[in-house]
Formats: sequence, structure tokens, C-alpha cells
Amino acid sequence: MYAHALGMAQEVDIEIQRAVEEKLSEYAPEERVQVIEAIRAILDKALFEASVDIPDMACPACGYTECIRYGTTGKGTPRWQCRSCGKVRCHVETGTLMANTKLDRDVWMAYAECFVDHLSSYKVAKRIGVTKKTAWFMRIRTLEALFENLPSFEVKAGNGVQLDELYFRESFKGIRFDTMENAPREPRRDSGGCPKGISNDKICVITGYNDTGDFFFDVACRGALTNDIARASLQGRIGAGAIVNTDLHRAFPRVMRELSAEHIAIDADRHENLSGIDHIHGDIRTFMAPFRGVSTKWLHLYLAWYKWLRCYGDSAASALRQMVRGDYTHTWRAIGEMGSPFRDRMMNPTKC
Repeated sequence: MYAHALGMAQEVDIEIQRAVEEKLSEYAPEERVQVIEAIRAILDKALFEASVDIPDMACPACGYTECIRYGTTGKGTPRWQCRSCGKVRCHVETGTLMANTKLDRDVWMAYAECFVDHLSSYKVAKRIGVTKKTAWFMRIRTLEALFENLPSFEVKAGNGVQLDELYFRESFKGIRFDTMENAPREPRRDSGGCPKGISNDKICVITGYNDTGDFFFDVACRGALTNDIARASLQGRIGAGAIVNTDLHRAFPRVMRELSAEHIAIDADRHENLSGIDHIHGDIRTFMAPFRGVSTKWLHLYLAWYKWLRCYGDSAASALRQMVRGDYTHTWRAIGEMGSPFRDRMMNPTKC
């Protein structure tokens, strides 16, 4: 029975993967080649025509802010020496997407195609000849550069928007509970263990879809949506006079009145009026399925990846330039020291 169940699970996984590939293969072959070549060209310029100005970064040893060039490594990465203590480092702690890479040009050129094809870390590692950990880190670095430069979202007077909540199970993927002194819960050994419905084990993502086809997301809180959280998320996105369609969630009416927006609450029997946002939620679920769970601390980056895939067909050049100009936030060492959203250092729940 176990072998039969395993076989059925593999078949379902293959079907999901095929659905994702069909979704992303809607673009014509010529368009796909053009986008890949554009990515390669931009990555190539960012990698090998980057500025060699002295980085404005304090020395990690003594804190002195002045440094000088001190040759390069065998890979060609610039080295810097502190003028106070003499400590030599190969790169600054953070920077632009390609500033501190140790990978060769051909590796990043191959990764450009993998990123467009929405491949898993395992498949990326196998295709471009790096470890699975490196493939995953390349993805995180790229997504961090994209996240801060996504197109803004705003609905003005007279324009319509659909709002709804999307819930994901809180995930601590990548954290070993058996090494923690204060684990938030017992490890889940299977797909069960999470209460059904809305609970504090779920992460609420507020999503919106406007008349022009654009959408936004905001990883808002743990558990149910409240008035304060809805107000903080929607302020600046929903303008006065906007026409807002939502379900019957009690947090929306008061917030819409405060924002001077026209609010239309739709019950479950007429949910077809929210078909646009429901369709996006289905697409997001399909997009997330091949990753077999995403850690809550990276959830916003994967949602940014989905939004980029929706937007790049209309504004490919600007999105790609933003990706390369953007900064990544976390080094590999910093990732290990990260906490989890909506949790304190001891992994206790915090107020949103």
C-alpha cells in the first residue's frame, strides 16, 4: 500500500509540474528566446562591466570606513584592505546582485534560462553544474534584487479592484527543531498536523487585483485579518473613490469607509464577482506546488517571483534592469542568523 500511495503521489507531482510548465510555456518560442537573451545580456554587463569603486562599507574587524584595492582572487573578485588594521576581505558584506559573485560568467548565463523556466533548485543544480545549495542561494539573491523594485500598485477614483485573503501554512523550512531550545511546535512528519480553517498556524496574505490586470500582495500577519492590519496594508494602495469588491470579511467595511472608497461586499453565492482574484489564487497555488513548501521568511520573495512572471511580458526590459540594479540583503552567513516573521528571537508569537 505504501508503494502504491508513493506512486500516486509521484503522479500527482508530475501533473502539477506539467501544469506549471504549460502555464509558463504560453509564450511563443521566439519571445522566450528573446527574454532569455535579454537576461543574459544584462547579467553579462552587470557581471563583467561593474564599477570598481571603493565600497562604502566599514571594516568588519575594526569598523574603519576607508579601504584600498588589494588585488584580486583567482576568480577575479576584487579584494580590499582596511587602511587602519590591514585586514583583507574579498568583498563587501552586501551589494548589487552581481557585485560579489564567485561564479563564472557561463554559470550565470545558464542560470538566466533556468530562472525564466521556473526550475527547482535540484534541476538548476543539475543543469548548470553547481550544488543544490548554491542554486538555491542564486535564486534568493535574484529574488531579493527583484522584490524591492516591483511595480507599485495603486487604485484611483473610479477604478475597480478585487480584494481577498490568501492563507499559507506557517513554515519553518530549513530550521532544525531538534537543535532549538524553544521550538514553536513539534516537527510535522507528514502533510497533517495543521488545524483546518483559519488559525494562528496560518499566514495571511492580502491580495488585490485591479481592472488593468495588475495585482499586489502583502504578507500581513499570522492568523485572522484584523482592522489595523488591513488598514496598514491597504493605505496608499486604495485611493479615495475606488470601487472595491471584497467578500464578507468584517475587517473590510470599516477600512473602506476610512479610505473613502466605495465598498461592495459579496457573499459566497455571488463569489463569481471575485473570479479575477480567485483565478490568481489558483495560479499562485500552482506556482508554489513544485517547491514542496516555502519557508515563511521567504514567502514574500516567491510571491514577488510570481508577480514578476505576470508582469515581465509587458515590461521585460524595465523589470530586468530593476533586477540587476537591485540590492540583495542577506549573505549566506546572515541567512543562518535570520529569525522567522511574526516571531521573536525565542520563536514566541508576536503581535503583528
